[in-house]
Amino acid sequence: GLPTGEKDKQVLGSIGSLWGLVAWLLECKKDRHLAEQAAGPILQTLHRLSKTPAGYRNSIELATFLDCVPLLLTIGDAFSKFWGFRAMTVLLSGLPGKLRDKEVEYVNKSVIFKAGGPRLVHGLVLSLLDQGASDLIRMVMSDILQSVLCSFADTT
Repeated sequence: GLPTGEKDKQVLGSIGSLWGLVAWLLECKKDRHLAEQAAGPILQTLHRLSKTPAGYRNSIELATFLDCVPLLLTIGDAFSKFWGFRAMTVLLSGLPGKLRDKEVEYVNKSVIFKAGGPRLVHGLVLSLLDQGASDLIRMVMSDILQSVLCSFADTT
């Protein structure tokens, strides 16, 4: 199982390094498709780690995560893009099966949308409207918009 502590040092150290590695891969110009494919399993791992209390509460404070937010929109590989935005969905939606921490939820949403800027919102909407987009991409983008637009009024 995954650690349940909010200050678990293994989770905190891992997520910072993994987001840094993803940023490095997504900034590659040479062999971009291979770099995106290599990022896929790392983004799956980050999705799982984001579901831990330490990952949920602290990912948003990592410079490496904030560097990745705008880069996620540049991913062309559907599998990697799906897992990148699934990780973001966890941070925007709250921990499953836990009482809501409205303050952390609000901060996560504010920081993510500030880091991504208008380009993030535009990219989410375009992904939903793109007829060539995979169903996986539409699903995850829809989940993000739902978590922001349809959550409790105190967090939007």
